[in-house]
Formats: sequence, C-alpha cells, structure tokens
Amino acid sequence: MDTFDIVVILGALCGLLMVIGGMVLLYKGVITLNQASKQEAASLEFKKMLKITTHYPALGLFIIGLAFVIIAVVFSKSTQNQFEITGRITNIEDPDSLKVVITVPAWEGTANVGGEINAAVFPRIDRFNVWITYPGYRDFKKLIKTKESKLGVITIGEQQLQKVVEKPLPDPNNIMRVEGLPPISAHGAF
Repeated sequence: MDTFDIVVILGALCGLLMVIGGMVLLYKGVITLNQASKQEAASLEFKKMLKITTHYPALGLFIIGLAFVIIAVVFSKSTQNQFEITGRITNIEDPDSLKVVITVPAWEGTANVGGEINAAVFPRIDRFNVWITYPGYRDFKKLIKTKESKLGVITIGEQQLQKVVEKPLPDPNNIMRVEGLPPISAHGAF
C-alpha cells in the first residue's frame, strides 16, 4: 500500500464520518431539517456540469461528505491502460512449446562502487518488449511503442522464426577404427 492508497482511504473515511456525523447530529436534534433558510445555505458545483443547491444548512454536511466519498472512488480507479497484443507465428510444429514473454522496461544500469545498487525507478507504460522463444529456433524480440496502437490493439504481425543451424550428428560410417594406440590412462613416453 503506497501513499496514494492511504490518501484515498482517508478521503473516503472523512466523507463517511461527515455523513454519519450529520446523521447523529440530526438524531440528537442539534441540527434539524425543519427550518429552511431564505438564502442558499449550501451549494456545490462541479465543472459547470453539476450543481447542487440546498436551502437546508444541515444537508451541507451530507453533500460535503458524499463529495469526499465520490472523489475517493474516482481517484481509486486504475489509471493503467489495457493493451491487447496480437500476432501469429506461422512456421512452428508444436504451439504448446511456444513461449511468449511481454515485459515493460523500467530501469537498466550498473552497480556503484562496492557493488551497491541504488536506483529510482519510474515505470512508464509507453513501451513493451515482446520476446518469443521456441526450441530449435532463434528468439524473436521486438520493441513495441504503445502510441502506435490503434484502439488499444498492438499487433506484431505474422512472423516466421528462423531455425538455428545445428551441428549434424556424427555418422558412424565415417568414423575409422584406429588400431595400436595406447589407452587414454597410459602415461606419456617422451
């Protein structure tokens, strides 16, 4: 839990305490809803789109308390965007062996003198690294910039992995038998 989460929780608690406190004051008779003032007692306006006005001063507590709760709910929503990454690998035989790793680069650096690592990390979701591995083929790596996405969809397109050239297995017919050599464990005779 970071500082942002704590502030959102405290804002919601303040709002709830104001609403519950207003109810308690109404119950005890300290404030009443019987008397309406001739002037505006409480008014709340949000970006010239929403305006709430009341002639009952006691309702001001409820309006302010609800405003705290609503603001806490709005700020607690995730700000992360969702991206859908699509693509196709065409030249593989066993799709179950295909491994796809998507990472977000955050920080890369070296250690200080004495091996100490001290880094401030500010992750940005503006780039992804896509890394695709398949046994016997070269790894496919691609850097994707999120600003190039269309409606949250990022495509790597249709890719063909390159087969790694392997050393051929020895053919036993090409191996000649050599007679008369001393065993490997024998000492040298110079």
